[in-house]
Amino acid sequence: MKKKIKEILKKNISNSFLQKSKKIIKILFIKLIKVFEKINFHHYSNPYRDAYDGGKSDKLYRDIEEFINFSNGRYFEIGALDGYFSSPTYSLSVKKNWSGIMVEANHKFLDLLKLYRPNDEIINAACTSFEISKKNKSCKFLDLHHSGEIYHNDETIDQYSEDKLKELGNKIILEDIPLTTVTEVVNNSKVIDNNHINLFVLDVEGHEKEVLDGYDFDKINTDYFLIESRTKEESKNIKLFMSTKGYSLIGQTSSTDYVYKKL
Repeated sequence: MKKKIKEILKKNISNSFLQKSKKIIKILFIKLIKVFEKINFHHYSNPYRDAYDGGKSDKLYRDIEEFINFSNGRYFEIGALDGYFSSPTYSLSVKKNWSGIMVEANHKFLDLLKLYRPNDEIINAACTSFEISKKNKSCKFLDLHHSGEIYHNDETIDQYSEDKLKELGNKIILEDIPLTTVTEVVNNSKVIDNNHINLFVLDVEGHEKEVLDGYDFDKINTDYFLIESRTKEESKNIKLFMSTKGYSLIGQTSSTDYVYKKL
């Protein structure tokens, strides 16, 4: 019995040490990147490009700056993670002096997010529709490592998330995540002027329409949307919805990311 307890303690201590070591290395990496960026060395400043290996892993990859190439803009990104990994707005923030709002539901990323995006407004919440936000002020959220998803019930999650739940169990479920709408975040923002957003990035693992149902198109003025649609059906439905709101599909930055421009 004592031997078993010692083995458990040793394993827990090892895991704890490993996690702390990884975080320290990550923080040092961030600080190094920031030093490079101060001297205008931007080799590591386009994580979105790097996620697609510059187009080698996705033939439809295009840099967001091919569509939007001006300075001092404002973005709103939902599904921010740590503010760096696969982010299409990071290069804009560093090279074009953009800033804005980064929304991430998983609190585990917040420390890194603040380091990567020191000039941005950080919101720890999940965004949903007006209807759902009236009924609920918090929700469950699935921690899927490099992604995450609102977890209302088993019917609202995709097959990947369902498989992860079966594999890893309840430990990937985060409880009591603040629930809000895009409109509420914009209303309370200190960085968005006159409800005007230059680029709205939406990457919420299949809940894109739910989030858009909490966006007041009559009040918020957005020039471009970059919306993830993982299936042909999703892209068809989002394209139709966006067309009713006065937006036209003008291209893609990857096989699953679609650019819409206000007409």
